[in-house]
Amino acid sequence: MLPDEELKQLEKEREEIERQRRELEAKIQSRKQELKAEAIKQVLTLVKTFDLTLEDCGFRCPSLEERERARPPIKFVSPDGQVKWSGRGVAPKFFRDALDRGEDLSIYLIENLTKDSSN
Repeated sequence: MLPDEELKQLEKEREEIERQRRELEAKIQSRKQELKAEAIKQVLTLVKTFDLTLEDCGFRCPSLEERERARPPIKFVSPDGQVKWSGRGVAPKFFRDALDRGEDLSIYLIENLTKDSSN
């Protein structure tokens, strides 16, 4: 076992090293932020100078058609055609109210509405 004085000295040294470590980590973070801000400034300058787009830089931007395709298809439509719902996520108020009234939502399925209108 170490004498109390040596233990106290070791504890002081450990605390000092921990303090220095925290200071260094703070300096590192600060410097990273400075470098990041500098890099962003340079990138913006290049984008403006050369009129670069995201695609020019290698980023893929989905077209409007691709974004539309990613949405789930509409399954339910209100009789007036104003309220549409895919059947996923929170139902619009019209369909929640219909469920509260005990209605079967299948009467609002698009496929059923198109069958009715074709007759």
